[in-house]
Amino acid sequence: YAINTIKENKDKGIPFRTDNLFIEGIDENSKVEDLLESTFKNALNDYEDEKSKFYGYFIGNLPFASEIDYSYSFTIQRIIRNISYKELCIIRYFKDNGTLKLQNFDSFNNDGQNIEKNELAFYFKDLLSLGVIHKAKPMNVQYELDNMKLSPLGDNICKLLNLQEIDRKEIELIGNVITKYQ
Repeated sequence: YAINTIKENKDKGIPFRTDNLFIEGIDENSKVEDLLESTFKNALNDYEDEKSKFYGYFIGNLPFASEIDYSYSFTIQRIIRNISYKELCIIRYFKDNGTLKLQNFDSFNNDGQNIEKNELAFYFKDLLSLGVIHKAKPMNVQYELDNMKLSPLGDNICKLLNLQEIDRKEIELIGNVITKYQ
């Protein structure tokens, strides 16, 4: 996936980054070696096979994303490692749908009902705590989950991981649950 993404970006005429991320440093190692090594390790250690191609997209898009510096790329990598495939699908759903009204997802039900709602509420709160989504206007301070949208970090994750490649059926399943409980 990384190699194909690099080829596609070159074919589209997207310029290769010109900063020092890929330039060798004093210790004769480029900064990107650390990043690539840790990304490969994370991909190998990830228990969700569905996510593996998105690590590849990340590696393949990074050489063309000059707006993503060394430190920020590790932040994105850490988030990728810590979120589930379903959360990647949710990020894509936000990208496609803009602001979502999530007040009904603000609290969990412990009655054994609405398991799908509770699951999404957990994911929404996780993405909020990671800074991937944030509140949007109009805001209501009464709710932790209110009108929510992707943050700039979420937009960058969507772009670097080619989340448009997620199967539409996965996105529709999430949309059905969100619509059911809005």
